[in-house]
Amino acid sequence: MILAQSVPLAQLLTKVERAVAVDPETDYEMLGVRSFGAGAFAANRLRGTDTKYPVLLEVRAGDFVYPKLMAWEGAFALTPSNLAHRFVSPEFCTFEIDQSRLVPSFLDYYFRRPSTWRRVVSLSTGTNVRRRRLHPDELLSFTLPLPPMTEQQRIVQLLDATLGRLGVIGELSRRTSEQGKAAWWSVLSERLRDLENKTATKALVEVVSINPESVNPAQLFADSRFRYVDIGSVENGSGTLHPKEISGLDAPSRARRRIRANDVLVSTVRPYLRGVALVPPELDGQVCSTGFAVLRAGHELLPRFLFAQATSNYLIDQLTRAMKGGHYPAVNDVVLRSVRLVVPGIARQEAECRRLDSLESRLRRVQELHEDRSRSSKQLGISLIEHTLSAAGL
Repeated sequence: MILAQSVPLAQLLTKVERAVAVDPETDYEMLGVRSFGAGAFAANRLRGTDTKYPVLLEVRAGDFVYPKLMAWEGAFALTPSNLAHRFVSPEFCTFEIDQSRLVPSFLDYYFRRPSTWRRVVSLSTGTNVRRRRLHPDELLSFTLPLPPMTEQQRIVQLLDATLGRLGVIGELSRRTSEQGKAAWWSVLSERLRDLENKTATKALVEVVSINPESVNPAQLFADSRFRYVDIGSVENGSGTLHPKEISGLDAPSRARRRIRANDVLVSTVRPYLRGVALVPPELDGQVCSTGFAVLRAGHELLPRFLFAQATSNYLIDQLTRAMKGGHYPAVNDVVLRSVRLVVPGIARQEAECRRLDSLESRLRRVQELHEDRSRSSKQLGISLIEHTLSAAGL
């Protein structure tokens, strides 16, 4: 049992707001915080025109960070040096740590344990648990059992060594998952190049409508809510969509493109990141950012086959070669119109889609196995943190 004194975080943390005025023409590297003690991560870039916030907050190495709305589910993080100087929205809170009394990694480990999250819930305001916000004054009232610095350092060293071994397992699984994605893109490209030798290619504009519908959300939705797909809503490389829900009056100036089921969205900014998605039926009639080209297949092209080409090296390489701009490399509609697509007959497209779907299903199962292993190692890590701190009486 370690002797520790109960100290309010107000004595150990100082709230900081390094506010930077948002420039509509600037690209901001964002930082995100995962729930359930999973730490900080490099979020997608945000164009100034894609936010209504007048300022963003700069985050520096060693800052303790959390989003007010997600604190109840363990979304706390210590900012690592490789993610320093990124930005968060004003919905986040950032704090500097008094390192003369508190080892930053000790605080990080303490806030990665589920028992801490349960205590935090009682501090959050709001009647709906999922919508509760943890305000900075409420966090600063939280009392931390604070051992002497030598004991904090000993606990950190113990956990670092144990979790480091688990991290190797998780990293191997993550790399294997990434290799599976790369293999999939390679297979797609090989199939398309093989088809290119057997059938005609056409300019994209011959078989696809580009950005067919424009809309003003303030007029269309007024103060009612709709789902908005911005660049950060698309999971690069997987096509998974995480749309935001906002009101028409709060929509950013880039929310101008109406989307329909089976449209293909292609990010025109840094296309090599593969910000590509196939619009599902539940997003029919919603809105996306002008940072996407909305591609609507004509009668000669199946949407699923168009999506396969849009995610492949076959099309991505064409877009990447045509990128312009150093700070904000992108392609324009002129480039898109001239991109070549492989357009076999519909029957052949259907056969290729069945073949690709079958192969993708097998690759996805392998990926999911490795992702499950990575998640399991992280969950074991959280359990070890909880056990170690509990055994120390903290």
